[in-house]
Amino acid sequence: MESKVPCAVLCAGIVLLILAYIRGDAGAGVFIIFPFLYGTGILAFAGVLLIILSFFLFAFSLPFEKERAEKKTGGILLIGPLPVIFASDSDMAKMLVSIALGMMLLMFVLLIFFLFA
Repeated sequence: MESKVPCAVLCAGIVLLILAYIRGDAGAGVFIIFPFLYGTGILAFAGVLLIILSFFLFAFSLPFEKERAEKKTGGILLIGPLPVIFASDSDMAKMLVSIALGMMLLMFVLLIFFLFA
């Protein structure tokens, strides 16, 4: 992070929300698995506003110039017992073939183990 300002603004927003909760101006809950906050006072409003502001400050504090590193990507898609391998270069493809063979061997050993157990 280039600047400590977004982190400080985020912490200030969290502190304001905690103060609003202590004063009774804010509350919290859980809907299914999603936590939420609500508030009626100026402290809760200022806390939420500072948290949103910290997201924007963080996004704009990132450097625009980056080194372009070479990315090697690939994947294995097992359709039944047959692996489909895709990769961006041959070294990655060789590594994925060895991983796929290992996975197929492991599945074969587990199949034999559970059939005769």
